[in-house]
Amino acid sequence: MTQRTLYQPKLPLGVYRELSAHCALFGITTTFLPPPTPFAYQHSQIGGITCSWNTPAQAERLQKLLDYYAQRYQCPWQEAVVAPTEETC
Repeated sequence: MTQRTLYQPKLPLGVYRELSAHCALFGITTTFLPPPTPFAYQHSQIGGITCSWNTPAQAERLQKLLDYYAQRYQCPWQEAVVAPTEETC
């Protein structure tokens, strides 16, 4: 199983949930990360999302979904190697 952990600092929790629902349609499992800082309206209410998949087709579909959301919200996804820090798009 392959996985990626990603985040967008200003993306709302609802959009992460929408992405998770789309991933589930294609057999991609997701888990949410807790927010890295106390609640603040100008920041996301979530620390990121970890997506796991088994097949190349799922990897391709995940990339298409990530590209869609990055373009729609005009903020590229960032790989979360460690707990994300406060950053802006």
